Amino acid sequence: MPSIVVATTIAEGDVPGGLGTFAICVCVLSIVFLWSSVSKLADLGGTAETISAFGFGSVPRRRWALVAGVAELALGVALAASLAIGPAASRAAGAAAALLLFFFVAIVARSLIRGQRFACHCFGSHEKPLSRSTLLRAVCLAVIATLLAEIRLDQPAGFRTLILAFVSAAAAVGATAIAASIGRMVHFNTHLRQIGIIG
Repeated sequence: MPSIVVATTIAEGDVPGGLGTFAICVCVLSIVFLWSSVSKLADLGGTAETISAFGFGSVPRRRWALVAGVAELALGVALAASLAIGPAASRAAGAAAALLLFFFVAIVARSLIRGQRFACHCFGSHEKPLSRSTLLRAVCLAVIATLLAEIRLDQPAGFRTLILAFVSAAAAVGATAIAASIGRMVHFNTHLRQIGIIG
């Protein structure tokens, strides 16, 4: 309910910087999709195995991994470009992102219900096995995309707004990635101590 109230308030233009908030949300999604696409395209074999593990094909096929990577790349670019075109384009890109993300939510939920715990390969081979955190992350992104598809603004973002939005979005995504990696970094540091590489 709070998220709907915030979205409605921004849509009606009652919040100062509503366009900036809208742009930051678009940029966050754009960066996430671009990051995910590059990770998939850099490891087509691993991505193909994950697609097969989700139940799409009994044998891993690299061409499906290529299609997934290119589709996410195109969506990430479309989201970024939509800011310069106008809110209508951003809403359309947001709707496409929401459809893809809710599809991902569905297949992750199905895999968790079945007890499958393979790595989702969303952002590279270092991804942990599927968990409720994976599902929660996908749901949050899907909700953001859905809100973008519903928000109504009457002007495209200016150059300064775009720059600030991308910087803010990059900082938010980067901070989230670092926070998610803290556990792995601590474990790695402990391992180095155990084998005597560091004191």
